[in-house]
Amino acid sequence: MEEIKPPAERDRFTTTLDVDLLQKIKILAIYEKCSANDLLEEAIEDLLKKYDDKKAAEETKQKADNGQLFKNE
Repeated sequence: MEEIKPPAERDRFTTTLDVDLLQKIKILAIYEKCSANDLLEEAIEDLLKKYDDKKAAEETKQKADNGQLFKNE
C-alpha cells in the first residue's frame, strides 16, 4: 500500500455508498488494520489503472489495425 500523503496534498470528497458495500469495506479495514479510506484510495487507483491499461490496449490495437504498430510516429 502506498504511503499516505500529507494533508496539504489531500482534498475532502464526500459521497454515498451502498450500505452492504460500505459495511464490507469497514470490516476489511479492520482485518487489514488500516482505514476504510486507505482501501477506497487503493480501489480507485486500481480502477484508474484498469482504464489506463484498457485505453493503451485499444490504442495499440488501433495502431495495429492501421499498420502503424512498428512505425515511428
